[in-house]
Amino acid sequence: MAISARALPQFSASSDWLQLAFTQMGELVCDGEGIELNGSALAWVAALLMHGSTLSIAQYVSNHQALVRRYETAQGLKRALWFLRHSGTFETCLERAIPMTGSLAKIRASANWVMTPNPYSRDYAPPSHAVVKDAMRHIFRLRSPWTSRPDRTMALSLSTYLTFLTVHPLVDGNGRTSRMLLSADAMGGRHCDPIGALAILLLKAQQSQPFHLSARCARAGDFNMLASCYRESLRFSQDRLSPLLVSLDRVPSDEYEHQLEWVGRIFSLVFEAFNQGESRSSSFFCEAS
Repeated sequence: MAISARALPQFSASSDWLQLAFTQMGELVCDGEGIELNGSALAWVAALLMHGSTLSIAQYVSNHQALVRRYETAQGLKRALWFLRHSGTFETCLERAIPMTGSLAKIRASANWVMTPNPYSRDYAPPSHAVVKDAMRHIFRLRSPWTSRPDRTMALSLSTYLTFLTVHPLVDGNGRTSRMLLSADAMGGRHCDPIGALAILLLKAQQSQPFHLSARCARAGDFNMLASCYRESLRFSQDRLSPLLVSLDRVPSDEYEHQLEWVGRIFSLVFEAFNQGESRSSSFFCEAS
């Protein structure tokens, strides 16, 4: 993206702030009872988190078909998500994400400022490229203790998503890579529950101004409002999306037209939420990818 002519203060993404992000998310976001997906819905949820899927039903279906060609069974996809979730380093994560993102993203070696008209974030500049690798190493060290814990999946997902996009480590593809890691965190563990990931996906769309303000507070070290916005989005996902996903998951893999009936209803809810969010405010994270 173009660099602004005026000098903006760059966020440091210090070790202390990254540690605080994971610590507070661990305290404020708790895993509860959720659904378990092991059938048809798994690939459809992963496809929904892929690039462009929230823009049109055609792109959503196309992304799903690409996943099904790549991973012929739900178990094959789940294994791929498990390996991505358990990546020990950022570089390993980027390599394992290639089949889902379609390209090997490059770590930026120069300025890549995120510009947005949103009043709560238009003066935000990501950390300098000189600190990106250290910041991402720290994020993956902080992730490590939680990747094998079923009681930390939601905190893991939200902490990683927040810190990843705040550091903005890639030349291009920050949004699509972080969403694939989000998919892996939600569905690549011992318990395959996508609701936490969908709640994060819908944070911007449903919360709009409150979410953007909460993200600014999070950069200042106060994660309470972000956790509150997440819990509200989580309730929407549990109440509105969970029943549809459970029904979709029960449809046999060879009944594609029947799957599409449930998929259309899921997409309509997500698309409506995104349109409402976009009509009120642009994305804080500016996930240009």
